[in-house]
Amino acid sequence: MQVDLKVAQLMCSRICHDMIGPIGAISAGMELRQEMGGASDEEALDLVSRSALQATRRVSFFRMAFGFGGGANGLARLEEVQKVACDYLKVGGIELDWVDEHDLGKASLISLNGAKLLLNLVLIGVDCLPRGGRLSLRFANPDGGQPGIGVAVTAKGKGARMADDIGAVMTLDPLPEILTARNVHGHFSVLMAKALGAEIEVTGTGVDQVGLTVLLPISS
Repeated sequence: MQVDLKVAQLMCSRICHDMIGPIGAISAGMELRQEMGGASDEEALDLVSRSALQATRRVSFFRMAFGFGGGANGLARLEEVQKVACDYLKVGGIELDWVDEHDLGKASLISLNGAKLLLNLVLIGVDCLPRGGRLSLRFANPDGGQPGIGVAVTAKGKGARMADDIGAVMTLDPLPEILTARNVHGHFSVLMAKALGAEIEVTGTGVDQVGLTVLLPISS
């Protein structure tokens, strides 16, 4: 899989944008501690601690979603993918419902590209929930005895919808001028799916709900 320079630059911009919040809060907490001291120490240290934890969780998420990290021998444990996704969503008003109907088990392995695809679908789901809500991932045997694991991602919440700009880039050849740091993960998800010989389908879209499905190859 090849990613052109603009996509790489936009992904870096996305990561930096999402990291500015917690890192800035750490800086603000240290400044508060220096300026106020005394009774404000506990408040400042609490802010620093919470922000540092949030930054760590985001780094772990982006490392697995966009980088080469997250596994050995080209594989990642599904339970680790789940943990990274859960930690990322602990701040932001979105509940993650991860249901393993296939009984994959804690030792199940998926390819790193499969792990990246799952986490990028989580990002798309988050973007479909501007007012918060529930993001569900379900794994099940596909119909017709096809090899692999069927994955269904459902974003449910008030005002849930896929933004037009994200839907527009979920293709192999989007117009370069419409790619932005905000929507680049939609295109990256399509590239990940292609690398797996899979295709993302937008399904089950309705009032306050957006659905995505993909057939994910798995190794266990």
